[in-house]
Amino acid sequence: MGKATWKGAAKMVSRWRHQGKTRALNEAIIEQDELQLIDAVAANHTQLTATVKAVRASSQLRNADVTAINTQVNALQSSVKKAIGRFRKLNRATLKQEKTYTKIPGRIPFTRIVSGVSQYGLNTENIEKVLRDRGVNPQVFMAEEKKLLERHKTARDALQKVRAIVDGNVVGARDALRRLPVITGATAWPIPFAKGSSQIDQRLKSLEDALDNATLKADIKIAEDAQHEALKDMQGIIAASRKMWA
Repeated sequence: MGKATWKGAAKMVSRWRHQGKTRALNEAIIEQDELQLIDAVAANHTQLTATVKAVRASSQLRNADVTAINTQVNALQSSVKKAIGRFRKLNRATLKQEKTYTKIPGRIPFTRIVSGVSQYGLNTENIEKVLRDRGVNPQVFMAEEKKLLERHKTARDALQKVRAIVDGNVVGARDALRRLPVITGATAWPIPFAKGSSQIDQRLKSLEDALDNATLKADIKIAEDAQHEALKDMQGIIAASRKMWA
């Protein structure tokens, strides 16, 4: 390849490296946001579980308890929905126009570069040489991209399982409690209840059992752990990309 062609390749890479830096940093922000949303799911689950256990331990149900349980179930349900919804944005940012993991550092697809620089006679191998001359190994980024997408899938799949349990068992147990005639027709608060034998305690226990579901708790942990690792992966990509941005 002639000097002019290599000059064109270097110019092309230089032009896009600034775009790549902005894109990568923006993706890191999205990864952090997603982690915060998953952390919110865990926090809401912990808070609701503590509330239900405290009410059962008190052996009396206040109007404020009914309101708190209802509000906290809604918060848990909403946080799960938001966390799942954010993955659509996250995957758009990661996948871009690619169906494979062939992206150069700085998050610019190989295909976009190759199709856009035909006047320079460039191809994927030419671009890789430009990058390697800068001390950058494209294969590392391809592997990191693949790992990042796998983390997303693990977290998203776990959250989908969490959503099924929350929308089904947790919301169902909450609604069964709220529909009790002794609650809907209450004229005086608090309402005392006997442990084990009363309908109120039985409905509260059903809600507590739904929240203590081992699968539910495990999947929340899986989602949290996977997204923590995804954020580390993204930070690794950014660190390795600094040679490209220099």
